[in-house]
Amino acid sequence: MTPSTVLERLRSRLASPWSLVLLAALLVAGIVAVLLGSYHGAASTMTRILTEKGASLIRSFEAGARTGMRHSAGLRLQILLEEMADQPDIRFIAVVSPEGEVLAHSDMTRVGTRLFNPDELQRLDAGTEPRWTLLPGDGGDDFVVFRLFDPVRRRAMFTPEGGRMAPPPPDDARLEHPDDQRPRSRAERFARWRERQEGLSPFPGSLPLPEDGRGDTGRREHGGHGMHGGFDASCMRSPQGPPPVILVGLDMQPFAEARAQDRNHALLMLALAGGVAVAGVLSLVWSRREQAARRRLMASQAFAAKVVSSLPDGLVAFDREGRIDECNAAGADLLGVGASSALGQGASWLPAPLDAMAAYLLGGGVLAPTEVECRRADGTSVPLGVRGARIVDDEGRAVGVILLLRDLSEVRHLEAEVRRREKLAAVGNLAAGVAHEIRNPLSSIKGYATYFGTRFPEGSDDREAARVMVQEVDRLNRVISDLIGLSRPSDIRPRPTRVADIVDHALRLVRPDAEARKVAVRFEAAPDVPEALVDPDRFAQALLNVCLNGMEAMGDGGELMVTAYRHGDGRVAVSVRDTGPGISPENLSRVFDPYFTTKGQGTGLGLAIVHKIIEAHGGEVGFRSEPGHGTECTFILPAVHAGATPDIRADAAGAGKPRAATSAGILAGTPDQDTDKGE
Repeated sequence: MTPSTVLERLRSRLASPWSLVLLAALLVAGIVAVLLGSYHGAASTMTRILTEKGASLIRSFEAGARTGMRHSAGLRLQILLEEMADQPDIRFIAVVSPEGEVLAHSDMTRVGTRLFNPDELQRLDAGTEPRWTLLPGDGGDDFVVFRLFDPVRRRAMFTPEGGRMAPPPPDDARLEHPDDQRPRSRAERFARWRERQEGLSPFPGSLPLPEDGRGDTGRREHGGHGMHGGFDASCMRSPQGPPPVILVGLDMQPFAEARAQDRNHALLMLALAGGVAVAGVLSLVWSRREQAARRRLMASQAFAAKVVSSLPDGLVAFDREGRIDECNAAGADLLGVGASSALGQGASWLPAPLDAMAAYLLGGGVLAPTEVECRRADGTSVPLGVRGARIVDDEGRAVGVILLLRDLSEVRHLEAEVRRREKLAAVGNLAAGVAHEIRNPLSSIKGYATYFGTRFPEGSDDREAARVMVQEVDRLNRVISDLIGLSRPSDIRPRPTRVADIVDHALRLVRPDAEARKVAVRFEAAPDVPEALVDPDRFAQALLNVCLNGMEAMGDGGELMVTAYRHGDGRVAVSVRDTGPGISPENLSRVFDPYFTTKGQGTGLGLAIVHKIIEAHGGEVGFRSEPGHGTECTFILPAVHAGATPDIRADAAGAGKPRAATSAGILAGTPDQDTDKGE
C-alpha cells in the first residue's frame, strides 16, 4: 500500500460524519480537561494562599503569646487577638479547649461558650501542621485554618515517662545550687526546677510568668481566662491533657469571588471552545458537502461532455458574446474542420447558410427545424437538418445559443432506396401483368420465323432475316424473365463456399473475351479469407455481370483486377477494379435504377439484378469511381462462423437482413444478362 493510498483512505475516513463527530468530541473533551485542570489549579492555589495566611496569623499570635508569658501581658494578648481579627478578611480567631469550650476569642462575648462538641473537635484531627476546613458562619461558610495551639513547643521537653513538660530552667536557677549538691542528671535538674516553679504558679503545671503586678492579679481574679483584664497563655493547657486548638476564620467572599470568576472564565472558555468545535464541525461538514457538490458537478460536467462528444448529431454552441464555446466531433466532421479550430470563432466563421442562422438566433430570433445544403471547408456539399435554440439561465437571461446539425445523407439515400424499390415493385407488377400477353405472340412469332427460315436456302438473306427474328424474340423473353425476377423474391440456397473457387470460375468464363480485348485479368486472394455463406451460382452470376461490364467499359486494353480479403468486421470482401473511364457523379446515384443505361443498347437491368442478388445474401455492394481513374465495385458477403454446421450457416445467411449500398459506392456500370453497359 503506497503512502498516497494511505493518505487518501485517511482523508476519506476523516471526512465521514462519525469521524467529524468524534473529532469534535475529542476536541471538546480536551478543552474541558484543560479548563477543569486550570479551575482546580486555581482553587488549589487559593486554598494554599488562605492556608498559609491562616498559618502566618497563628504563628504571629503564638509569638505574641510567648511574649505575654514572659511579661504576664494578658490584656495585651487580648488586644493583640482583637487587633489581628480586626481585618476585613478575618472573621474570627479563637482558641478552644479539647472539650470544645472557647478559651479565647476575638469576640470576648464568645469566651466560655462551646464552639464544638468533643466528637466534632476530634473529627477535625488537629495536629501540629496547619489544616483547613469550612465552617458555617453568619454570612456564609468561613475558611477556617486550625492546628494545635502550643506557643512554647519550641522549648518544650519531655519527661522520662514521655509526658510533655515545661521548658528547662534558666541558667540562674541552676546557679543557686552548690556544685556539690547540683543534680547529676538532666531529669533531676528538671524536677527541681519544676518544683520551684510550681511553688510560684497558682495553676499546677502552668508555665511561670514573671510578675508585673497586672498579669498575675488578673489571672487570680478571673480564674486565668482574663475575660475583663486579659488572659494568660499558661492557662490554656493542662500538664497531662492535650493542648488546645487555635482556629483562624477567614472570609470566603474573596475566595468565592475568585472561584466564581474562574468558573465564569471556564464556562466562557468552554462556550468558546464549544462554539469553535461546532464551527469546526460545521465547517468540516460544509467543506465535505462542498467537496461532494464539486465532485458531483465535475461528474455531471464530465458526463455532459461525454454525452455531447458522443452525440451522433453535430452540436455547435455559442456563448453570450457570440463566439463558439463548444463544438463536438460530429459537428466538426460535418463542417469539415477540426474541433479545436472552431473554438472562439464568431458566427460568420460558419459556412453558408449556417452563419446567417446563427446570427439570427444570437439576435433573439426563433429558428424552426429546416433542411439545407451546406458546403463544407473541403468543397463538398452535405445535406443537413438544422435546429436552433437559445440557452437561458434561471432568471430567463440568454447565455448563448445552440445549433444542432444532423447529416441527412443517409436519410436521402434511404429515401432514394425507397423510391427505387417502389419503382421496381411497379415494374415487377407491370411485368407480371403483361408477361403472359407478350409471351404468347412472341411464341407465335418465333414459330413462324423458324418455319420460314427453313423454307429459304442456306446463306440467303431471307434465311438470315428469319434467324435474327428468332434471336430478338429470345432477347425479349429474357427481358420479360428479368422483369418478372425483379418482382419476386430471389431464390438462393447459401452454403459455405470458398470465394476463390467462384472467382476462378467466373474469370475462366470471361478470359476468352478479355484476351480478345487485350485486357489483362488478375486475381489475388489474402491467406486469411474465410469461407462465405453464398449461393455459388447466383453470386457467380453477379460477379460475371460486373466483370463483363468492366471489360466493355475499358474497350481495348486495360487491366481487370479482382481481390478477395477479410473485411474489417470479419465478413468476406471481393473487389473488382477496372481501368476504364469511370462514371460521372451525376450518374452515380442512378446506377441501381431499372432501365437506366448510358449505352445505346440494352435494358439497364444489370445493376438492379446484381443489387438484388447481393441483398438476398444479406450482404452489401459498394461502388467507388472517379472520372478518368477507373471504377471499383466491392461485394461484402457474410462469412462462415467457426463451429457452425452447414444447415445452421445457411439458415443464418438466409435470415440476414439485406443491406443497402453504401453512400460512397461508385460502380462503373454492371451489365445485365445481355452485357448491357452501365456507363
